[in-house]
Amino acid sequence: VSWTAIATDIDDRIKAEQKLSTANKRLRSLIDASPIPIYSIDDSGIIKDFWNPAAEKIMGWKREEVIGKFLPHVREEHIEEFNEVMDITRDQGWLSRVVKRKDKDDNDIIIDINSGCVYDDHGNIEEIMVTLLDITELEQKKIHLEESLNEKKTLLQEIHHRVKNNLAIVVSLLQLQVYQTKSEKEKNKLLDAQNRVMSIAMVHELLYSTEEFSKVDLRT
Repeated sequence: VSWTAIATDIDDRIKAEQKLSTANKRLRSLIDASPIPIYSIDDSGIIKDFWNPAAEKIMGWKREEVIGKFLPHVREEHIEEFNEVMDITRDQGWLSRVVKRKDKDDNDIIIDINSGCVYDDHGNIEEIMVTLLDITELEQKKIHLEESLNEKKTLLQEIHHRVKNNLAIVVSLLQLQVYQTKSEKEKNKLLDAQNRVMSIAMVHELLYSTEEFSKVDLRT
């Protein structure tokens, strides 16, 4: 006999959904193209969505191997530290820390982790976005430089001691000569020479104890 219909204008909603979909595609494209490893986890360490190619390259695991699973590089010996990291992240909403982990091939890597929480409308943690920076090579170079610096410090100390001992020997030889000389005029000359060498030794001691070699306080 008749029909009744209710029409609702959903044009704005459709446009909004299309804009959101476009924004999500752009975000995913940006994350995938990023040279920085990026992934997202829930607050228990389960990988939710992102695991970009940079993360695959550094960690070794493919995206399909890790999505929906616990972080593969957090092994049993890392659990205590991981729980501490997660507690701090939950409390302050972010975290920055350097940790040591192993990649898929069991190689040790040192990574700088930066994470930030994403909250829902009720203030609950929806996911945690994590970025990594592989600083293994940098840390190795740092260790090498520290070792090299310590070697140079040891060598420099040895040189200072040798110079100090040599100057002391010269002073002693001059003193022996003073004892063997009967002429007062010669004694005075030898004592003057001895004092000059002692002055050099004192200046050397002053240089050895200073932290800066480019400047010397002449008054001292």
